[in-house]
Parts: sequence; structure tokens; C-alpha cells
Amino acid sequence: MREESHGNTSELASHGSREAALTPFDSARLDDLLDGPAWMRSSYPRAQHPISSWRIPVFFFDHFDAIGVSRYLPLLVYVKGRPDQAAYIGHAMESYERDLGKFWAPTVLSARGSLDAAQLATDYLAKLGPKLKRVGVERAFLPADADELLRRALSQTELVEAHLPLERLRARKTPEELDHLRKASDLVVDSMLAVIAAHGPGASKIELTEALRREEVSRGLTFEYCLISAGASPTGAFRSSLGRGRDPVARFGRQLQGLHRRPLPHGDPGRA
Repeated sequence: MREESHGNTSELASHGSREAALTPFDSARLDDLLDGPAWMRSSYPRAQHPISSWRIPVFFFDHFDAIGVSRYLPLLVYVKGRPDQAAYIGHAMESYERDLGKFWAPTVLSARGSLDAAQLATDYLAKLGPKLKRVGVERAFLPADADELLRRALSQTELVEAHLPLERLRARKTPEELDHLRKASDLVVDSMLAVIAAHGPGASKIELTEALRREEVSRGLTFEYCLISAGASPTGAFRSSLGRGRDPVARFGRQLQGLHRRPLPHGDPGRA
């Protein structure tokens, strides 16, 4: 594996054989789903999902992806039928994970913002196939400046929406992923029950939220948010308190090692 920065892109890592890259996802299924020779995954953290067994937690971008006046834009370039030609374009701070062998992609490139990430992607695609007719992208997850650069640099290539086939790929979980999701959900329930046991009428939503944050973090989860409906109305003010005879309804966002980010459905935490 070889890493290159934006300032040195004249030579890319050798691609090796078709079997050189052992993907952590079903590459044959992805090939069947794709309608085109190549695609570029740009939704963060989804771009990292097929990079390693779990998303690589770049602590600097865990909650915010701004870099000065630009943004962190991880990109995965994948060639249909040739996972050995895949390339991951990340940030220089991810070099630590590369050194630990966390990436399966044979080529790892470093960018500083959205424009140079897009430029690296177009340069890499040009070396793979100068006459590519179609490239799939996730339009909703491309910044305007990166989208403009791609369209200008790939003027002879049709950029098509690839969001649906990629989501269909992610919808089929591996046994390892299902175990991971189950563990994350169990840890959240444990956190909720601990908070409920220690609080009662008169506790404010602020207190409940902070208590839940402590419980989740102590269990290895990354706390993101907690929305609680309590008080006189279903959408009580943030500073409302719990009252007798009124069941709170909560919605949580959390993740375990970057994989589990979807919130729990609304429900009575007392019956979770």
C-alpha cells in the first residue's frame, strides 16, 4: 500500500492482480448493482464504510468536517470488477490508520480539502481509463465546488446517480455487522435503564440528557444527541421537567466505533 499527497500524484501505487484486494464487502454483489464502469462514494461516513471493517474514526472530524474555508471530503474510487484498482482519498491525519493496515484499498491518497480531493479523484480516474463514459457519484453528498471540478475535468464522462445501488449494498449486513449493531443497541438500552433508575419526577430534560451522555460514554459509545418530549406538551421546552403520570418519549443518536449512527425510534424509555 502506498500513500501519496496532492503534491505528488505523478506515480500511483501498482494495482497488482484482480485478487490483490480483499474487500470487506461483497464486491461481486456491488458489481451486479452498478450500472457503469466506475463509481465514487462521497457520503461521510459512508465513504469509509467499505474501506475497513468499520468506519475509521478520525477524531478530528468525528462531529464536524470543516477545514478552514473547505471541508473534509473522503472519497472511495471503485472500478467495477477490479477492486484491486480501488483508491481511497482521505486526509493526512488518516495516515496513522494507514500505518496500522486499516485500509484495504491498494491506493491511499491524502487531500486537505474538498477541491484537492476531487482533483485527486479525477487524476486517478484519468490514469485508470481516460475514456470512461460513465462514473457514478452521490450527488447529495458532493460539495458544490467539488461537483463543479468533477464536471469540468470529466467533461466527456457522464456523471450518474449511484446512491441507490450503494444503499442496496449496505442494506445487506454481514453477520459481524449484525453482531456489532446488536451490541450497540444493547449498550444504549443499558444506558437508558440506568438513567431511568436514577431519575424521577422533577428531573429536567437537561439533567436526563447529561446523565445519558455519561452512561453512553462510560460504555464505549459516542454520544451525539438526545431528544426528550416531556412536560405539558409532546414538544415540551428543552428545560421542561418530568411530571407524575406523564411518560417521557425519547429519541437518541449514538454510535459504536463509528458504525451505528442511526437513532432509536420514538418510544417510552420505561418500556425499552
